[in-house]
Amino acid sequence: MHECRIKNGGEFSLSIDNLFVLKEVDNRKYLVVNPEVLLEKIEEGFNKYLEDLRKNNILSEELINCLKKDHKLDFLKIRDDNDEG
Repeated sequence: MHECRIKNGGEFSLSIDNLFVLKEVDNRKYLVVNPEVLLEKIEEGFNKYLEDLRKNNILSEELINCLKKDHKLDFLKIRDDNDEG
């Protein structure tokens, strides 16, 4: 769930049991999200992803390559800092 969907017409509430409900007031719909359930779902998804990474070498390599590409400048800076030190 993207934070923009909550900020622009929604709220957090611990009074609902589901992850979210759609409510309507004065013909205006808004989303109510239970943050505890949201956290549980995020943790479940992340743990499943970690499990998939451990089992699937191709997925692991794709993540490594993506991180290398996205953080190339950071890796170069670390290398340069180590060369100077």
